[in-house]
Amino acid sequence: MGNGNDAILEFTPGGMESTFATGLASPRGLAFDVSGNLFVAEALGAPDGDILEFPATGGMSIFASGIDRPEYLTFGPAR
Repeated sequence: MGNGNDAILEFTPGGMESTFATGLASPRGLAFDVSGNLFVAEALGAPDGDILEFPATGGMSIFASGIDRPEYLTFGPAR
């Protein structure tokens, strides 16, 4: 934990495995929004933890930072 080698893997319905994201320090909770964007609770990001966003179109950005060791994510229904 915390060595930057944790990865998120993706599996197809046919069972093929591919690496979706690498170099994460301590990924915890995962959640998709209705647009297919992936959000990851990164428990050991700087300074205290980040929520990372992986858009369906590719790439990565910090959605929220400075969260004290986030572990779980969920999205409620649209209001």
